[in-house]
Amino acid sequence: MKTISIIGCGKMGEAILSGLISKGYVTRSRVFVSDTCIARLKAIKNRYRVSIRSSNIDACAIADIVILAVKPQDVEPVLAQISDIIEDKLVISIAAGKTIDFISRKAKAKRITRAMPNTPAIVGCAMTALAYSRGMTKLDKIAAESIFNCIGKTIILDEKYMDAVTAISGSGPAYLFLFMEAMAKAAISLGLKKDTAFNLVKQTIFGSSFLQYKLNKCPASLREDVTSKGGTTEAALKVFGKRGFDNIIKEAITAAFKKSKQLLRNAS
Repeated sequence: MKTISIIGCGKMGEAILSGLISKGYVTRSRVFVSDTCIARLKAIKNRYRVSIRSSNIDACAIADIVILAVKPQDVEPVLAQISDIIEDKLVISIAAGKTIDFISRKAKAKRITRAMPNTPAIVGCAMTALAYSRGMTKLDKIAAESIFNCIGKTIILDEKYMDAVTAISGSGPAYLFLFMEAMAKAAISLGLKKDTAFNLVKQTIFGSSFLQYKLNKCPASLREDVTSKGGTTEAALKVFGKRGFDNIIKEAITAAFKKSKQLLRNAS
């Protein structure tokens, strides 16, 4: 069994840690966590009963696999610290906008996975896109995919698609939360109490998503199943159509895509 060190343990780092342990991918004795916040480290140790290190160098030295879960702006200084240590290790980065080439230039690592999970990782329902460097072995790829399968679903893509992934699944949860907010506000405007409105919206969004997940049917087909000619759903959908709902979604996602590309250029 491999030893894993997680460098940085914010929300996403903790989600990965929690998934690894709850799914039994690794034993607690083979997980090490480092973070700049000592109070955070102590909380992680008490909650998950794993070993902690205040030094990134110490954490990386004992690891076979190093997961970089620090903020994008912290990746370069962290790599400067650990460059000599991670040369022969599998390095997995979840930092948005930091390419495989960037990591390989700033450190001596050759076996690199770039991962783009999203916030549903916190409840084990992430969608994670993975891109691999040329130096990755077959076993490395199995390990990387297995790690992120502990927090949800994975997909393997060429790195050139990561900006599109960022715009869809990376930012996607925020789009749905915005839609939920709008639905709840509309419900309240119709006279429903706030708690009632949010409960109706919450279960409707959850149930609809789960229905599509379980049936694996085209969303358009499921939409048609709900829509009766001359009915209430059709009346609502006509308003969406008149207001250019599809175009609004496309324009918003394109804006996120372009911003991701811009941030990538600035980071390089």
